[in-house]
Amino acid sequence: DLHLSIRRQRQMCIRDRILDRPEKPGNVGAIFRTYEAFGYKNIIIAETNLDIYNPIIIRSSLGAVFKLNVFKLSFEGIKNLLKKEKFKIIISDVDAKIPYNKINLKEKIALVMGPEKSKVSNDFKKVSDSVIGIPMYGDVDSLNLSVATSIILAESVNQRKIS
Repeated sequence: DLHLSIRRQRQMCIRDRILDRPEKPGNVGAIFRTYEAFGYKNIIIAETNLDIYNPIIIRSSLGAVFKLNVFKLSFEGIKNLLKKEKFKIIISDVDAKIPYNKINLKEKIALVMGPEKSKVSNDFKKVSDSVIGIPMYGDVDSLNLSVATSIILAESVNQRKIS
């Protein structure tokens, strides 16, 4: 139960991560592995038909999928949960004006990462408190979902260590 898992973490600053409509099992598994490496426990997957026990996910997560609390929910379910638990919603977007390292990631936040082929859904955009991005200096317009997620998670961990 997600509410119970969140309640257990009330003593520390709560951070949940949301994957909005992820499409590629290999990326999802790599993200699970990164979550586990950085010590995160809750991950919410929105509006997906992906089987989290897909062999590609298990292999690319190196088994981390079995150590995480993974919840598959509808957008409405996520929105209601985040509102009830008073989360600040931060979405990642390639067109964002705020760099990921210029926002406080130590707060009680839910970070929403969009799918590989498109951006975070309009549903999440409408309820978001902030939009952050990863500055691009080379001749590319975006990063792989698991790479972008890893960069932002690393910044979150660094901010916690500094505080």
